[in-house]
Amino acid sequence: MATIGLLGHEYDGSVQFLKVRIEDLGHKAKIINFVYLPRVTKVSLNPTEVVYDGHDLFETDCFYLKEVAVREAFFHVDYSRELWGMLRQRYLSFTATEEANIIFVHNLVRILAEQKPMVNAPEAHAHRTLVPHQLRVLADSGVAVLPWVATAGDKSVPEEPTIRLPLSLDETKTYDVFAFPKNGSQGLCIREEQLPGRTYRLFCLGDRLLEYGLFGRGDGTALARISLAEVPSEVAATALDAAKSLQVVFAEVSLRQVEQDNAVYVSRVDPSPEFGTVEQAYDLSVSEPLARYLIDIAR
Repeated sequence: MATIGLLGHEYDGSVQFLKVRIEDLGHKAKIINFVYLPRVTKVSLNPTEVVYDGHDLFETDCFYLKEVAVREAFFHVDYSRELWGMLRQRYLSFTATEEANIIFVHNLVRILAEQKPMVNAPEAHAHRTLVPHQLRVLADSGVAVLPWVATAGDKSVPEEPTIRLPLSLDETKTYDVFAFPKNGSQGLCIREEQLPGRTYRLFCLGDRLLEYGLFGRGDGTALARISLAEVPSEVAATALDAAKSLQVVFAEVSLRQVEQDNAVYVSRVDPSPEFGTVEQAYDLSVSEPLARYLIDIAR
């Protein structure tokens, strides 16, 4: 029986789905949550073991990396100058502690990845937030990407024909405590040219695509499930090329096939997709093939 570590939050729908699938297949899944480290959960490192909550993580056969170094959500508030003056020193002390905790978790995850198989590797997972770098790597590898510009604020580039995307794929997870206070200004974002055409969201696993993905006509209608047999071969090939260029094992690739010349562009490669939401909304099977893949590499 394999033991698979799920690096993420126990309330994450995708992690919950994956845990159930692994256990249904007769194996053990353990959720490893770094959010409350070190206030609630204790971790210690030494040359021969990583002890997390009293258990040596080196005894785990492989890992699925859903999140790394996330912290509790931090709300943004505008304070008066007088009140902020009273709170500033406490805030600076808090952020210094959080920074140390994040660095510790990054070290911990990389140590685990050196000792055990991990999907995805920490380096590949970093592409989830390093989106401008991701797009440059794809373009340098010969994968077509939509024209884009990374900018701070809304006045740097015109509104049309671009769509504003946050640098973080999860805009609701505001863990950027070091940017506080916001003072009403908008954060860094990517502006991506919105070329008319059909959209696809396909899931890569290993060297193949999963049997079903999502399809949108580009006319504002809702996304719908689509079988791999219905996906144009050039779209499927581009999705695999994009995942290979970023050296990711499991990812959701977002693509657009433009109307003008049927050219295929990659919009984003998410190595840590919210597949739990997709499974519920569109009746796709993502967690089960991922569970089987993890069990195979654990063996």
